[in-house]
Amino acid sequence: ILMVMCYIPCISWIVADTLMYIMQSETQESLPRTCTELYAHFCSMKAELGEPRGREPVKMEQLHGSNRKLLGNLGRLAFYGLIKHKYTFSEQDLRAYGIDLLLTQCSLGAGVLVREESAVSTTYSFTHLTLQEFLAATFY
Repeated sequence: ILMVMCYIPCISWIVADTLMYIMQSETQESLPRTCTELYAHFCSMKAELGEPRGREPVKMEQLHGSNRKLLGNLGRLAFYGLIKHKYTFSEQDLRAYGIDLLLTQCSLGAGVLVREESAVSTTYSFTHLTLQEFLAATFY
């Protein structure tokens, strides 16, 4: 399935970013073979980059502090967004779900949410609908 999805540029970026990180790490992690494994590695990688522990592998359940809270809030935003068929979110939406706007630009938020600015407003969306679905599933 990853071969088929790599025709989508943002998925190719997620795959390349994740694979590069896995290959550069000193652990013997297996390569992701499914979308679920890919997104789990991707979110762990993004969270790990924001954690003070360095290159030590981080599992979702080991996240603490702001990244754990941000992951939960992103999952909640994704879940309720899917229920309401909402795929773009305002800054007010992010605040309503407890997402710190500064954290969306670093660590776990970077690469997960895409910021789009216009003359009228700033909106956010998940990098891809399948990533929104994955995060919604982690919340549910």
